[in-house]
Amino acid sequence: MGLAVWLQWLASLGRWMESHTLAHLPFYRAVKLAARALIGTASEEIFFGGILHNQDGSEELVYIIEEFQDGRMAILVPFAPASFTGSAKIVDATRVTRLEAGAGEISNFIAHWGVGTAEALEVPLKE
Repeated sequence: MGLAVWLQWLASLGRWMESHTLAHLPFYRAVKLAARALIGTASEEIFFGGILHNQDGSEELVYIIEEFQDGRMAILVPFAPASFTGSAKIVDATRVTRLEAGAGEISNFIAHWGVGTAEALEVPLKE
């Protein structure tokens, strides 16, 4: 019983310290959310995987960061193999298809230069 109370107190102290120090640093929230999405510690997905449909007919794996009420969304178009670096863009939501794959899975596909993407798209590979 004493250990449970001690751990609860430590967790409360950690949350207090975070809210009064780290939370005020630029980019802290974004880095924290990205880390939680990658390692899957969030109780629900924070970032979602998606496919950006470009006007030239090409498609790109993206992370859906935020969805706006006006029909647009903020996305990150990642660079391979460093999956959490890339261009942040605001695009019309109709140009993005949301995938069932979470950020961790998408990150894995990008880190391996697209290997495994067919599985996420539920499309068989050409033999």
